[in-house]
Amino acid sequence: MGHAIINGLIASGDAVLVDAGNIGKFIEAAPNSVSALFFTGDPEKKLETADLAVVLRELKRGADGALRLAVIDRKDERELMPAYRVGALPSVAFYAGETHLETIPKVQNWSVYEEKMPEIFARAAGARSTEATAHV
Repeated sequence: MGHAIINGLIASGDAVLVDAGNIGKFIEAAPNSVSALFFTGDPEKKLETADLAVVLRELKRGADGALRLAVIDRKDERELMPAYRVGALPSVAFYAGETHLETIPKVQNWSVYEEKMPEIFARAAGARSTEATAHV
């Protein structure tokens, strides 16, 4: 991916690298978790990408296994951005299964993540409840 912090996320198992061919499988593999799709942009040009990588690592560690992190392969980023509701780089898009929960563009103050993450997990739980009811 071209940056030590992002490469470290993948090497440590905190994140997996996904592309246009397997992003759907990644999201569908754990519908009871929140999937965070990290669209990095060029980390050499977008200096905040490294900061966002650190934020995402900390969010994942604090989520007790309920947050899965994927780094989008840069070769497919531009193609995937519209489909996953991403308009700026870097950004992170949160999904519960195929349900879009939130997109947070750029790196934000920590207080934004503290406010938004409980909302994201609550929406994910609601999406699961709606989906379970629909299958009854």
